[in-house]
Order: sequence, then C-alpha cells, then structure tokens
Amino acid sequence: MSEHTELIKHFHDSYLARFGVKYNFTQGKDGRHIKTMLATFGLNLSKAIITEFLSDEDDFLKKAGHTIGVLITRTNAYAAKIAAAPTVKGMMSDRERRNLQVSMDYLKGKQHGFGRSAGVRPDVKQVGDGVPSRSKRDAD
Repeated sequence: MSEHTELIKHFHDSYLARFGVKYNFTQGKDGRHIKTMLATFGLNLSKAIITEFLSDEDDFLKKAGHTIGVLITRTNAYAAKIAAAPTVKGMMSDRERRNLQVSMDYLKGKQHGFGRSAGVRPDVKQVGDGVPSRSKRDAD
C-alpha cells in the first residue's frame, strides 16, 4: 500500500471511528491535499496531525466540519503543537523534523525564503505590500 493510500485510509478510519459515518472523499481535491501533507510532513507526522485535527473540539470545526479542506489550512498549527511531544519527534525522519521546524518558525513569524514577502529583491522596485508590480519588474 502506498503512503498516499495509507494516509487516506488513516483519515477515513479515524473519521469513521470519531463520527460514526464514512467520509465523503473527493478524489481530486482531497487527494491533492493528502499528497501535499505527505510531501511536507511525511507519513508519521501527517497521521499525528490528522489524529489531532479529528479530536479537536474547536467551535469553528463543529460548524464547518472536520473536512480535509479545513485540515489543510491548519496543518502548520497542528504540526507545531505536536512538536512538543518527544515520542512523535522520535518517529520522524530528518526531513520531517526540518519541515516541522519550518512550520514552527512560520507560526512564530520567522521567514524561510518562501511566502509573499520572501521574494523581495533590493534590485526590484516594490509596490504596495512588498510584491513587485509586473510592469515595474518587467521594465528593469
């Protein structure tokens, strides 16, 4: 079984156990979100994030639902929360630990060379919120 299939099965089984109904998995959209989680966090941390997400009693989640679409918007927060658990850290690969550290730093406001403000270059005139205007960028 591939990691992708294994993570989908983990979400499905955990969702069924928590809510007593099957999750209506949308192959294209939900499948891409699962693939993104695996690429970023790896299998073990992704499973821990899903478990944390499905056990979250947040009022917003009660209204919006524990969907994969909502999960993907909260993965960094859950990853940072899980980071304090030494048993999870011991199960992670070096790549998973690095990605977790990037997520934790992002939540603390540190930049790692990605995101809207990371691409600012001193040789390009900036407009508005730090994103170069296309016409200004192309004129240089």
